[in-house]
Amino acid sequence: MMKGLQRAVEEAAEIIKEHKFVRIISHYDADGITAAGILCNALHRLGIKFHVSLVGKLDSLLLENLLDEELVIFCDMGSGQLGNLPRLKGTTVVLDHHICEREQKDGILHVNPYLFGINGMDEVSSAGISYLLVKCVDEKNVELAGLAIAGALGDKQVMTGINREILEEAVRAGVVSVRRGLRLGAGVIKDMLLFCTDPYLEFAGEPELVEAFLADMKVNGTRRLNELSEAELERLTAGLLSRASAASRDALIGDVYTLNFEVIKDGASFAKTLDAVGRFGKMGVAVALCMGDESALDEALYLHRKFQSRLVAELKRVREGMPSSENLRYFYVREKNITGVLAGIIARYISPDKSVATINKNQGKETKISVRCSRTLLSQGIDLAKAVATAANAVGGRGGGHPVASGAAIPEGAEAEFLKILDKIIGEQKRAAQKKTGNA
Repeated sequence: MMKGLQRAVEEAAEIIKEHKFVRIISHYDADGITAAGILCNALHRLGIKFHVSLVGKLDSLLLENLLDEELVIFCDMGSGQLGNLPRLKGTTVVLDHHICEREQKDGILHVNPYLFGINGMDEVSSAGISYLLVKCVDEKNVELAGLAIAGALGDKQVMTGINREILEEAVRAGVVSVRRGLRLGAGVIKDMLLFCTDPYLEFAGEPELVEAFLADMKVNGTRRLNELSEAELERLTAGLLSRASAASRDALIGDVYTLNFEVIKDGASFAKTLDAVGRFGKMGVAVALCMGDESALDEALYLHRKFQSRLVAELKRVREGMPSSENLRYFYVREKNITGVLAGIIARYISPDKSVATINKNQGKETKISVRCSRTLLSQGIDLAKAVATAANAVGGRGGGHPVASGAAIPEGAEAEFLKILDKIIGEQKRAAQKKTGNA
């Protein structure tokens, strides 16, 4: 299976080396940004010119502007739009990891792990695929493995399969370091607790609670984790674990990834910062971070804090309660560009027993909906990629993604019908899985 994917990325590498200019289109989340960043670094080293755009979706206007490009590479998108891409006159390469049909189109090199029997939800991100590609171009590009790890972290993937292989290679090369510890990110302790949304803690958005907790633990919140004594760190860890939900406790302690070659060393913090920058539309800042430009760091950190502030404000509203149906909870958001992140946090930490849909009507004529579920629900037969795609199509929209995380764009005014259909489909999926298990 890996051999098939390896041959595909080798073919993509040969295509790139035949061109003097590459047009890159990538998704604006952390995985998409790092996937594009890996390519940009490799192309720069080869002396090949490039132009990169980070976007939320592929639409007809964007494709129209790409018609005459000699080589277009799509990262973290494209597998669901293969039917539209043959319009492009040049060579097209798709580096994606979302669920796709086993189809190929003339003039398109479609590189997707699912085509080779590899789970793209958990085992490799688009950044990982980009990394495999640039390693075919030059073995020295192992230095870019930190970006691949950040992409996987941004998509909440586990270090298994190809991700594990990339990580082990990065550790051997000194590009990434791994240790066990508190997974709060990097920064001043009181700020990390105040804006801690993944894992989600009761202190998020509550400065008085943060101050009271730190006082109880006898920990100076103006310091960083690596500045605490062993006794202080033990008190802080015990206090956090005692106040966290079961899901948050599982996420609090684990592997912490240090990206030794990146401008933000903590892997989770780097991924979250890139995601925030991308969602605010600061594409130049995002690419600059991936290319090691420290002059972009101050603006990036400011945008990350601004994003977390908005996220925390919305989560405080969630605590007041969400409308619910048999298989679904849903929530209308007030802020732009936080829909998917918000849905993921709610599904994992606040509503693990039901799928969660966050609805953003601030998108013009379209409503954007992100749907997430916990891994527990995934094991009960839910496949959100299929459910969301079917429900969106039924109301004249479009949708898809991963079984655990999917999204849709539907006509404004169709929200209630979409939710009704989605709830029904999820129920049918669960019943079908229960029946199958009962008959086994």
